[in-house]
Amino acid sequence: MGYRSDVSVLIYGDDKDIVAFKASERIKGWKFTEYHPLDEPLTDYHERFTWHTNDGDTMLEFNWFGIKWYDTYPEIAYWEQLKSLFEQGFPSLHMEFARVGEETADIVTEYFGNDCQYYLAIERTIYKDIPTKEQIKDDYLKKYNS
Repeated sequence: MGYRSDVSVLIYGDDKDIVAFKASERIKGWKFTEYHPLDEPLTDYHERFTWHTNDGDTMLEFNWFGIKWYDTYPEIAYWEQLKSLFEQGFPSLHMEFARVGEETADIVTEYFGNDCQYYLAIERTIYKDIPTKEQIKDDYLKKYNS
């Protein structure tokens, strides 16, 4: 089955710079899979959005759920390479990356570009889903201790 992660990537900046980024990435070409990673098909495990933020930026959002984030996979290698070259290749843009793996300590957040907005963050929370019929009072249990 393999080790799974949830991943989010945000790329944002001025409209013109986002359009230029997408165009330049497509012009470079992609021959490793049937689709460019920016255009990966949407599934129950992958979603993609384009937003206009309150700050006036255009934002590309990419999310994966339960993905094997192995850099030996071509589409994952694309994102890892993009991170390594982002600041020098796209100085007018910002990129944020967050990954949560199956293991408790496997949490990664990375921010690229000047003046990042820090939209992505990891929050650890305990959620409870206890099927209960009714809450009992402490007195109820005392009668069994006597």
